[in-house]
Amino acid sequence: MAINLDIQNILVLKRMYELRNVRLVAESLGKTSGAISKNLTKMKTQFDDPLFVQTKHGFEPTTFVETNMAHFEQILMSVDSIKPQNFSP
Repeated sequence: MAINLDIQNILVLKRMYELRNVRLVAESLGKTSGAISKNLTKMKTQFDDPLFVQTKHGFEPTTFVETNMAHFEQILMSVDSIKPQNFSP
């Protein structure tokens, strides 16, 4: 199964995992709450999982998110480690 992952969506997922609040995630990334919801909806569709369940204490991650968060974090670290090189013809 081929999955097209958007790095921005993974970043949103990670921040949501950390903050458990759409408004706080939006503020931390300089986006609107609507944009954050859109990012999460794309990932929900891709993985056929609700990702987070709303409770009286905020949003709680699903088992899928708990199980795979280390993989998502590793993807973000890998992308972050790519350094541009100066080009000199």
